[in-house]
Amino acid sequence: MGKLLIRILIDRLLYLLIALYGIIRVFIVKGVIDKIFLFAIFITFSHEFYKTFNQQAKLK
Repeated sequence: MGKLLIRILIDRLLYLLIALYGIIRVFIVKGVIDKIFLFAIFITFSHEFYKTFNQQAKLK
């Protein structure tokens, strides 16, 4: 149970790091298509994180 929780958190952190790298790259490149794509990734990440957080709260 505890190991699963840690694994989920690590996966989420890796996902966040990739998203942050994308954000930094977009600010340098300033491509409109990249910004839209990144915004979609950010929304997906937020939704996934919220879902995971809710599941963990229910388990407690």
